[in-house]
Amino acid sequence: MAGCSIGTIANILMYHRVYGTSTNPFRRHPGRPRMLDQEDHAYIDTLLDREPTIYLDEIQDKLMEDHDIDVSIASIQRAVVRLDFTRKAISKEAKERNDLLRAIWEGNMAQYTDPDLFIFLDESAVNNLTTQRLAGWSRRGTPCVRRATFLRGTHYSILPALTINGIEALDIFEGAINREKFVSFLHGQIISSLAHICENVSIDATL
Repeated sequence: MAGCSIGTIANILMYHRVYGTSTNPFRRHPGRPRMLDQEDHAYIDTLLDREPTIYLDEIQDKLMEDHDIDVSIASIQRAVVRLDFTRKAISKEAKERNDLLRAIWEGNMAQYTDPDLFIFLDESAVNNLTTQRLAGWSRRGTPCVRRATFLRGTHYSILPALTINGIEALDIFEGAINREKFVSFLHGQIISSLAHICENVSIDATL
């Protein structure tokens, strides 16, 4: 079922019997010895965890500065691949976020066990650039070109209020959401349409 020979199976069983693994841990790879040893790989691993946006040439400079190793960009690229790192889009987190305050807030909110008490609001927006895809396919050695508008066009904002029963209130308007529009949405739609939930809730004018 594995599509391998009987000899391969025999070698795997022998390695498992002798070393406790499916491969020979003492087997040396062909070619020149690697310039980066296990300690250097651990350094690169720590570096990527601490600075995920670092470039390969910056890793090269740090290896030279901290470990006195002059290694090529290609060797660093192979080391990064062996460490199971891949390059991908960044998922940003706000630097101003306070984890302690978030934990305190989560502890205070734990007292509310009735899901009907919660209303979730989140702004969304759309314009002519929103639906444009950021990646595509083309033949090797040729750029991926697609004609598209460079103008943003009219900007629309969407402000929904979501409960466990679905969207209870919705406002769609042209332009961006500001403080006045948000507070007006709270007073004009949420409290009026969800009076059975918000009858004892007052909106602070400083929102």
